[in-house]
Amino acid sequence: MSLQFATHRLIDSVWTLGFKWVDGKVEIVSYDRENPVGYEHEQDLTQARLIDDDNRIVTHVKLRKYRAFDYGWYEDAGETFEVVNPQHIFSYSE
Repeated sequence: MSLQFATHRLIDSVWTLGFKWVDGKVEIVSYDRENPVGYEHEQDLTQARLIDDDNRIVTHVKLRKYRAFDYGWYEDAGETFEVVNPQHIFSYSE
């Protein structure tokens, strides 16, 4: 199970998701805007959106191929995966 990365650009920050695959689901290892991997390799990485509930607990991750300047994440954009370790969106750290 190797660590993979995906990014989510917000204005001038690149939030980087570190994750592993577990039986077709996603285990989140980290999510922050300080990871240099996201800034250095953004165009080579998958794009990600974290889907959270009303309490900011991440339940799913949506992943898609990198699309420059395409900020519209519609229902058919990407594939959604369940998170095996749901936590508060800002509690994931390395």
